[in-house]
Amino acid sequence: MKWVLLALELLMLFFVNNTLFLVPEPYDRFTAIAASTGIVLAAVFAWLSGKRFAKSSTADASWKKLAATPPVVIWIFVVVLFSSVGLMKILAYR
Repeated sequence: MKWVLLALELLMLFFVNNTLFLVPEPYDRFTAIAASTGIVLAAVFAWLSGKRFAKSSTADASWKKLAATPPVVIWIFVVVLFSSVGLMKILAYR
């Protein structure tokens, strides 16, 4: 199940990439809502998949272990990348 959730997270991040950078329309409310929904769903899938990756046999994983799992690291990296590119686009077209 953890691999299915990881695949869903990557699919949502791909959807966000297409929504933000490949759709030729100008940014409007629909684009913002679609991108925000995709980012939130990717975060949920990353969190659920990360819990499965970090689960130990005795207890639940701590936040530190959860943040070091591959799905969460991928989500953080991609969201930081989207944010920096988005900020550059906003400053360039200001």
